[in-house]
Amino acid sequence: MSARQSRSRSRSHRRGRIAWVLVLLMAVMSVGLATTAHAAVSVSRAELDGNRLRIEGSSLANRAITVDGVQMTTSDGSGEFKIDRSGFTGPADCTVDVNDGSASAANVRLSGCTVTSPPPTPTPTPTPTPTPTPTPTPTPSPAVTLDGVSVGPATVQGGSSSSTTATLTAPAPPGGAVVSFSSSNTAVATVPATMIVPEGVNSRVVVQFVSTSPVSATATAVISGTYGGVTRTATITVTPPPPPQPGGDLASLTLSPSTVQTGTTGTSATVSFTAQTPTGGATLSLASSNTSIATVPSTVTVPAFSSTGAFPVSINPSAVGTATISATYNGITRSAVLTVTAQTLLRITTNSPLPNARVGQNYAGFIEGCCGQGTPYRWSLINGRVPDGLRFAGNSLQLSVTTAVTGVATRVQTSTFTVRVRDQAGNTATKTFTLTVDPASPLVITNGTDQLRDGQVGVDYVASLFPGGGTPPYSWSLASGTLPPGLSIQASPGRVLGTPTTAGTFTFVARVNDSGGQTASQQFTIRILP
Repeated sequence: MSARQSRSRSRSHRRGRIAWVLVLLMAVMSVGLATTAHAAVSVSRAELDGNRLRIEGSSLANRAITVDGVQMTTSDGSGEFKIDRSGFTGPADCTVDVNDGSASAANVRLSGCTVTSPPPTPTPTPTPTPTPTPTPTPTPSPAVTLDGVSVGPATVQGGSSSSTTATLTAPAPPGGAVVSFSSSNTAVATVPATMIVPEGVNSRVVVQFVSTSPVSATATAVISGTYGGVTRTATITVTPPPPPQPGGDLASLTLSPSTVQTGTTGTSATVSFTAQTPTGGATLSLASSNTSIATVPSTVTVPAFSSTGAFPVSINPSAVGTATISATYNGITRSAVLTVTAQTLLRITTNSPLPNARVGQNYAGFIEGCCGQGTPYRWSLINGRVPDGLRFAGNSLQLSVTTAVTGVATRVQTSTFTVRVRDQAGNTATKTFTLTVDPASPLVITNGTDQLRDGQVGVDYVASLFPGGGTPPYSWSLASGTLPPGLSIQASPGRVLGTPTTAGTFTFVARVNDSGGQTASQQFTIRILP
């Protein structure tokens, strides 16, 4: 063969190899494009802040979302999902695979993550070609099916969440296992349609969240799981909320004063209850039988845990006559008659004694004058003293015919004092009043239940503790028992808060002290889910 023929054949051989490489590159690019086109997950946010992972995006509806093969959350009915997980260690290359069980995962770069340089690759040592040995025939693996389904907690209040756990008879096969879920009563409880158990030696269990709806009566739903042709079931019971805490009935309504003279612009109405008002207070409906004489607000709300309440009555200063003032609560109506007479000499119309005060509670006892020659009146305390913690308002209320004793009483006592009123013409009138301060009401804890709301490992938690009675301010502490690791009791206001780190059920006793030396305690239980 000549040298020219040899060079020609060499060039032809190189052109053949180049064409083969181009074909191979086009095939690889086609496979990559096809894989990308079929990815079902779209990621709009992916970041790593220390060890806190945040990922947001969309996928197929109601699908388990995994990150590098570990289930993190479930997409909602529209396919949206959010992941917010602490304790995550970023991979060396700062990328993760996000998947919803589709053929291909979405590989995303985590912002805020620092790439760790891999160790240098050692130079490979040539390995001698081993002598081939016969390959034994593999023993067929037993078929993987669903072993059981359970619900925990099995009884929840409507609107709360629970979870269902499905267990396989063996580790999930290559490609994972898609377990189907359903609810027999979707008006009471719902569960996502599917959940993937990732492939792996220890992947035999899958946990799925169950959402419940508020109910007016106890109801049940059967949660079914199916895989490998086997269906297992568990029942969840959904209960209505507890009845509202009962409060006292309306006992009486009084006016102070109940008889006034023309020129008076208002009086005070006081209602009392047979027991303390419930949590949330008591809302009363108010009415006046003769609005040309007197008017009242349409409603008034008495604060929670109160035995009395008050509301103002506005009087037409030029009218003469009567009006019946009424208040209605829980179907019970109480009333009192207001009488307006023609004007006479200046006088103090409020009767003695003033309504009792109670240690530790806000107090306002109104004193009114009437008639005379011109308002506003000028008020003064001319003898005696009001109880400790209270003060005589004088003219500071800036009301034309009214003054008051106000404040928060600090100790049990009975005081006597004399008040003088002066009109614009210099006429005066005096009256002596007695005011008694009752002991503070017993200090109690009013949560109504010893089961605080459930928490979850790694998720911020807060639950409030509620005092009643006693003398504010209050201070809370842990009396005994064990709080879930990561949680603590805030002294004021009383709250259990923090980020739980350990799953389990924990029982403890919380104690509250008031400023009057009273103490109350109650045992509580908190369940922390994994």
